[in-house]
Amino acid sequence: MDTPRTSYVVTKEKPGSEVSAEIAAALAASSMVFKDSDRFYSALLLNRSIQVFEFADKYRGSYNDSIGEGACPFYCDFSGYMDELLWGAAWLYKVTKAPYYWDYVLANIHYLESTVIRKVNGGPYLTGSVTEFGWDSKHSGINILVSQWAMTDPTISSPFIPKADELVCSILPKSRAPKSVTFSPGSSL
Repeated sequence: MDTPRTSYVVTKEKPGSEVSAEIAAALAASSMVFKDSDRFYSALLLNRSIQVFEFADKYRGSYNDSIGEGACPFYCDFSGYMDELLWGAAWLYKVTKAPYYWDYVLANIHYLESTVIRKVNGGPYLTGSVTEFGWDSKHSGINILVSQWAMTDPTISSPFIPKADELVCSILPKSRAPKSVTFSPGSSL
């Protein structure tokens, strides 16, 4: 490989909540994989996930602002960092069932209920679709992951279930909903 591979770091002074919270989510999910085969490693992953999530939440900020040209124009964060914080909290709740993480999701879900407008390369960029899921936007993933708990508690009036339904309908080939994906001639995504 002949392209430069510059490394960047996020710190308290130069935060990157998107990157840190995404790492927390990945570590929490990974801890589930090792839960039965290697309890020590699973616990280590979960402990690190909690620590990284606390860092991401305590030192909020976008890596766009911290590393600048290292992220943009190719890896700009267009959707803000709240979706990654909610994604991390949702995975930590799935693994720990600690009420703190569920309360965190419920207290902060309003950040995903509207479109995010960010300045990118000098101009406005809109994001926040409930049918988006990828390295930048976790909106649909949060709705799918969290809707399973929202369905079991009838006292929760949440946007999770209708938004999860919207995503699923946007993918199903015979649904009348607007499509969020493109299918190949053989009907593959």
